[in-house]
Amino acid sequence: MTTYKLSYILADGQVHATIMLHIRNAPTIHATQHVITYSLKQGIAKFGEAAKQAAMKDIKQLHDRECFMPIDPKMMRTTEKKPVMESLFFLTEKKDVLIKGRHCANGDPQCQWMDQEQVSSPTVTRESTMSTSIIEAKENRDIAKCDIPNAFIQTEV
Repeated sequence: MTTYKLSYILADGQVHATIMLHIRNAPTIHATQHVITYSLKQGIAKFGEAAKQAAMKDIKQLHDRECFMPIDPKMMRTTEKKPVMESLFFLTEKKDVLIKGRHCANGDPQCQWMDQEQVSSPTVTRESTMSTSIIEAKENRDIAKCDIPNAFIQTEV
């Protein structure tokens, strides 16, 4: 039986997560992944114009798909402003040196006025992704992935 210990180590050397898997007759696997995420301000300071272009590309995607409708805050009542979520934007440098922008909403304010079931999105854990990946590799399975751009944001509620 082979035991795999997978650790996610952050840039500052801290262990983010550790996964222990026990697999019979498994081959030896070594993998490392280093991805640093920057705020928009940090990303622009580090990557300059490439960061600005990545941000505009991601925001343009949301605009072109008509994901949001602008509302003047002056036209909103105080009770309407309370559940408004702030927008967060992050940048990462991919393996091919391309700068990738990620836009997301800070969902913490929702927890104050909505049930947990209403605000959670169906996502998988890193542990389950790594576990199934190792099993698929061991069993030489064919796998495929599919990406639907802005899938959650485009879904009609």
